[in-house]
Amino acid sequence: MAVITISRRRSMDECVYEIDDFGAYVDALRKTGIEAPKAKYRITIPDRIEQEIHMSDIDIGEQVALFFRLGAASGLEYQIVDQQ
Repeated sequence: MAVITISRRRSMDECVYEIDDFGAYVDALRKTGIEAPKAKYRITIPDRIEQEIHMSDIDIGEQVALFFRLGAASGLEYQIVDQQ
């Protein structure tokens, strides 16, 4: 099974996470029996909140993956890639 790529884009005051290939993501979810979302969505985290998360030793990448239903719970592999 393919690795699902999550793009991370930083702007001046926030960080946005979204699935690169939404079609492949939907197919992968369906193959594992997970209901796929009907629309593409993203996570936007203000810099201040992201800093607080990092200070609390929470793995933000893991939490983002859980939101997208990826990782150990679903068995779907993922990677987070920084974009410009």
